[in-house]
Amino acid sequence: MKNKITTIFAAIALAVAMFAPVNAALTIPATIATSNPASANSTLWFNKVTTASANTGSVPIGQYAQCGLHYVMTQGGSTSNITLTLQGSNDNSNWVNYSASAVTAANVVSNVTTAQNDFYTFFVPPANYVRASLTQFGSNPVTTTLNLFCK
Repeated sequence: MKNKITTIFAAIALAVAMFAPVNAALTIPATIATSNPASANSTLWFNKVTTASANTGSVPIGQYAQCGLHYVMTQGGSTSNITLTLQGSNDNSNWVNYSASAVTAANVVSNVTTAQNDFYTFFVPPANYVRASLTQFGSNPVTTTLNLFCK
């Protein structure tokens, strides 16, 4: 009887050992990282001084539904007329002015000479990238800060 019990315990131990994981042989599966941010913030210009027309760098916005542009523009004693326009591109190379939504024009501000500080919201157009284009009529210094917020 003692031999039978010993044999049963040995058989159970062998069965457990066969199905027990071996730590050295375990592989940990890689974690797949996907970039799907809920929102993004980008500074297009921070206190950028211009004396002629200029474009900001581009920002990828294809994955977002809506964006807002906080813009602050100040001028010195003499003023230049300024138009600030949003432009879209699918290849980050060829740019077109676009109408940001059904109720707003592509121009954020049009032909202004006064200081500006406002927030402009727009729906993302069918474009992968956006940038701002500042058209400046005159060579008087204009200081501009542009912050883009998308979600």
